[in-house]
Amino acid sequence: MNNIKEQAIFELRKVCDAQKIVYINKTRRILKSKDTESQKIRSINEIHLTFEFDFKNIISEYSYVVCLFALKQASKELEIKYVKRLSSEIKSWIKATTETVSDKYFNEVNQAVTLPIIDNIGKGLSDKELLYKMSLIFDDIKENRPKRIIEGIEGKALFRGRDLAMRIINGDFNIKAEGFSTQTIDDILEEEGVVAAQWSAVLDSHVCELCASLDGRIIDIEDPDYAYYSPGEIHLNCRCLWVYIKGTERPENRQINWKAPKSALLKEYARPEIRGLEEE
Repeated sequence: MNNIKEQAIFELRKVCDAQKIVYINKTRRILKSKDTESQKIRSINEIHLTFEFDFKNIISEYSYVVCLFALKQASKELEIKYVKRLSSEIKSWIKATTETVSDKYFNEVNQAVTLPIIDNIGKGLSDKELLYKMSLIFDDIKENRPKRIIEGIEGKALFRGRDLAMRIINGDFNIKAEGFSTQTIDDILEEEGVVAAQWSAVLDSHVCELCASLDGRIIDIEDPDYAYYSPGEIHLNCRCLWVYIKGTERPENRQINWKAPKSALLKEYARPEIRGLEEE
C-alpha cells in the first residue's frame, strides 16, 4: 500500500506544479497590463486554479483502491466469502469525499495564493518580486498539501473497507441486493479450470532477493505452499502476484517447478508469522 500512497502523493504534486505554471503565467500577464491597480487586483482575484478533473481523479482512484484493499484484507482475516467490488454506499462515499476534498483544496489554495499578492500590490514590490512570492507559496503547497490530503483519506478509506467486511459477516449487509459475487476464490478458480499458479515478481531495482528467487516458479494449487505463501503479502510492500494457469494450457507451460524459498531469505525478508517454515 505504501507504493500506492506515494504514487498518489507524487501525482498530486504534479498537479500542483501544473497549477503553479498556469496561475503564475496568468498573474504575470495581468501585472504587465496597463490596467489600473484596482483593475489588476480584481482580475487576479478572479483567477481560479485549473486541473480540477485531474485532481479529483487522483483522489477518487486512491480512495477506491484503499477501500478495496481494506475489504480484501478484512475478508481474509474474518474468513468470509470473497467480495470482488465495493458497495454502492462506499462508492457514494468516495464520490462525496472527492467533491469535499476538492472543494476545500481549491478554495483554500486560491485564497492562500491570491490574498498575499493582492495585499502587496501597490506597496513598492516589483512584478518579479510579487511572482516570486507566489512561486514560494505554491512550492509550500506542493510540499505539504498532497501528503496531508492522502493521509487524511487513507484512514477513512481503510475504515470504510473494513467496516463493509464486518457488516457482511454480521449479516447487516445484503450481498445479493448489491449484486455481489458470493463465490469464494477457490470456487472461482475451480470454475475457471485453474490447476496451477506462477509467481510473478516485478524485477526492477526495488525487488528483494526473496521475491526475485520465487519469480517464475509454478505451483500446483493443491500444494499446501500455495495457501501458505501469498504474493503481495509475503512481506511489507510486496508487489508480487499469482498468474493463474488453466488445465487447457500446453503441458510445457504448466510444468510444476515450485521450490519453497530458502529459510535465510524468509528470515531476512518475510513477515514474522511465516519465517519459521524451514526449507525442506
